[in-house]
Amino acid sequence: MSGRRGHQRLTVNGPTNGAVRVLRDVVIERMQHHELVTISQTPAAIGEEMFLELFSGNGCVALKVRVLYSRPVVIAGSMRHRLRLLMVTAGVPVTPSDRGRLAESTTTPENA
Repeated sequence: MSGRRGHQRLTVNGPTNGAVRVLRDVVIERMQHHELVTISQTPAAIGEEMFLELFSGNGCVALKVRVLYSRPVVIAGSMRHRLRLLMVTAGVPVTPSDRGRLAESTTTPENA
């Protein structure tokens, strides 16, 4: 088994750029047409695009949004950030049960 431990397994060709951001929960203050105003514990950069998942008793809807502004506010003595978001794409229903069925299914609906 030559080369099992000694060979290089990954090569990165040149410099790369990227960012990973883990978002926290937000509270939606209001929704009007294609805009949302939310309160977040973390600021956001103007123009940044992200996904916002809205949960309800019926499942989850994923929205792609773009940050229009991010301003610090003090709420109940704590620093928060008011974010105004523009919906870039309409909501796509995503529910845990749908994810499970698609991942576990080995048959087509016609054969089920």
